[in-house]
Amino acid sequence: MSAIVNLLSELKQQNTAVRFKVINLIAILGAISFLAGVQFIPDFNQAYSYGITFIVIITLGLIHGSLDYDVDAGSKSSPNLLAFLGKYIFQMVIIAAIWMVAPALALSLFLLFTAWHFGETDFSLFKLKFESITVMMYGIGITGWLLGSHYTPERKEFTDALSFFIESNTNTTYTFKQLTEILSLVSLGLILVAAILSKMFQNPTALLLLTALLLITWYLPLLLSFTFYFGFWHSMHTINLIMNDIKVNTKVLVIKSLPYLGTAIVMGIASIFVLEAFNQNTELALFVFISSLTLPHATVMHQMLKRYRSTGKVQWR
Repeated sequence: MSAIVNLLSELKQQNTAVRFKVINLIAILGAISFLAGVQFIPDFNQAYSYGITFIVIITLGLIHGSLDYDVDAGSKSSPNLLAFLGKYIFQMVIIAAIWMVAPALALSLFLLFTAWHFGETDFSLFKLKFESITVMMYGIGITGWLLGSHYTPERKEFTDALSFFIESNTNTTYTFKQLTEILSLVSLGLILVAAILSKMFQNPTALLLLTALLLITWYLPLLLSFTFYFGFWHSMHTINLIMNDIKVNTKVLVIKSLPYLGTAIVMGIASIFVLEAFNQNTELALFVFISSLTLPHATVMHQMLKRYRSTGKVQWR
């Protein structure tokens, strides 16, 4: 009990490393809930996975991406909202246009941006000698693991999802399907090399958490695996870093994000009605929209993480 009281006391002091400990605890509880549901509730994946993913995205997911302007403005002496929005929307339009003319290229770019963003966030509290190489190797590895570990003769979730975006009779899709057979092994190799370069083996707790993350995401179905990593791991860690960057507590963070959350939800609901009215593929359109947000969001977070690392206060969580 005293340990919990001390942890809560430290948490009030807005210590980044302490908040990471709390986040890891919440992530473990989330993992236990997901695993228990899959193990003991019949048809848990089919009945509840979409609902759980939706809730995680509109809460943790939207909060972690809704304060990009606040993060960007904090680094400028004279922030300009219109200039920020113009640049942000321009990058989104470019990505959406690539999706329209070259879906395979757009998917590849999306995965690369995602890998870099995941790698930067997960290694944000490590002192890295070969930063760019380590971040990219880990990012590609964890992204590949989330996708490739869900391909076996019995579990073809990744290729089923892939065929949703790319016509199954194209050579690109065929190539992707062949690569998924070895993707999980290659991904594990990349993660291992990144762990060596970051000297993670000198920190048993970090190594244990990474091992648990890999096992949990392997066991869970594809959608819940992504939801666990994106929500309980990536988004919560990013929120912690944002709180450190713009110097706010949890209450202020939520209040500041509410207008953005409300706008995003209203726009999302309106978009669904418009797409259905024109008989368009709603799921694909929403995925393209989310993927279009990745480049501008990752760019803002990259600048934030550069500022954080330049302070010299980098410490493992």
